[in-house]
Amino acid sequence: MTSSKKKIKIFIFSSVHRWNDTRILYKQATSLVKKYDVELHASAMFKHKKINGIDVFGLPQWYKVSERKKTREELWSRVKQSDADIFHFHDPELLWMGIKIRILLKKEVIYDIHEDYEKAILSKNWIPKYFRYLLSKLFYYFEQISVMVIKNIISTTNPISNKFKSLSLNKTIIFNFPFTSTIEPDIQKKDENLVIYVGGITEIRGFSEILDAFSLLEKNKFKFLVIGPISKNYQKKLENKVKYLNLTNKIEFTGLLHYDDIFQYIKKATVGLLCYLPVPNHFVTFPNKIFEYISVGTPVIASNFPLYRQIVDDANCGMLVDPTNPADIADKIEYALNNPIEMREFGENGYNKIQSKYNWENEENKLLDYYKKILTN
Repeated sequence: MTSSKKKIKIFIFSSVHRWNDTRILYKQATSLVKKYDVELHASAMFKHKKINGIDVFGLPQWYKVSERKKTREELWSRVKQSDADIFHFHDPELLWMGIKIRILLKKEVIYDIHEDYEKAILSKNWIPKYFRYLLSKLFYYFEQISVMVIKNIISTTNPISNKFKSLSLNKTIIFNFPFTSTIEPDIQKKDENLVIYVGGITEIRGFSEILDAFSLLEKNKFKFLVIGPISKNYQKKLENKVKYLNLTNKIEFTGLLHYDDIFQYIKKATVGLLCYLPVPNHFVTFPNKIFEYISVGTPVIASNFPLYRQIVDDANCGMLVDPTNPADIADKIEYALNNPIEMREFGENGYNKIQSKYNWENEENKLLDYYKKILTN
């Protein structure tokens, strides 16, 4: 495909993510730079930085969805001028660009699929309900046609990969596991009253049910730490509910913190909550939060979905709940707070499983093999 005298160049790009907000972009880049020249293009406040051998190029910052058009235009300008051998993107809104790279520039393209976007559309509250099903189906067909042109796809779970099983594609599954943690867990130094939630705060992530669960517990028995951004559409409703349930003094909202700082809080908690509601996309994707909790020795209370159960049972790292049932969530939280020794055992089990199995270092070889296959075809 290219001269052996020229080092292969990889162009990884995203129009949605800021470069330091998405772990998967950076993880992939740190693995690929061991073999290839790697450029990473995503929103940033700088034009260019060399970070761990990766050339990180900032795209225009955006704060509204409508502003991403400028980002896409800048991306396409860079793509056209690039001499990269492989273009690797993550966002479904860039499928048109992937097609143009494949057809017009005749370059190899990888579409990296992190969610079942067809199913995710069904849960978008900002889309009128009567229009969601139609839009979901339209995206399904558009995505199927797009991948037939692009040819190369990476997916993060078996259910997502199975959507394309009838197509002749060069595909692989690479799980979005974390790096093995450099933070030592404090298994014996937990705050035995502390419960933590990390992630975006929205209704479909079960936050209303979690609040109802805490309202059923004795107020002097717990502290609840919440780290993450609050959906603008949900913030007022959330504030009213916290006041109504008389939980104001029991919950601390930190807002969005730097990713690396979050783990210092997680490792102190007795248990981490992951009570996502049963919407279609949640059934087919692994939530990063399970792995982030257990990577520093904190057990989980997670929704009783098959994929979540697969991890929790295999690692023996926590408990499962019906996320629509606040009483069940409350019972599991109370059990966790009353049984610190068992929770420490769960936490240690999870940490050990991250070290041995659920880690990016194991997935890295799959990514490098996949690239080698594309480049030698």
